[in-house]
Amino acid sequence: MIIDKNPPPKPKDPSDVKKKIIEDLTQNDDGLLVLAYMYAKDFALCGEDITKAWSNALINNQFVEDIYRRGYEDAVKDIESGVIKDFYHKATVDYEKKK
Repeated sequence: MIIDKNPPPKPKDPSDVKKKIIEDLTQNDDGLLVLAYMYAKDFALCGEDITKAWSNALINNQFVEDIYRRGYEDAVKDIESGVIKDFYHKATVDYEKKK
């Protein structure tokens, strides 16, 4: 049996690691720092990759914008043609009859 008489290596001081990371981060812009912090904090708290939720949110946001734009364009066409669509009663009313 061989006995190692050397003391075990001393672990790095966590404060030195933090200082090095903070020093590296200060060279980046604020947006990147905030994004990195949010990602790391949420991953540590939830154990989930939040970028999946972000991509879903972006897709859903685009979907809502497309529907809104289409509704707006349809409404403009209806106004130009003089028709009011009553979606509550599912009826179409002519402007002239309404007056």
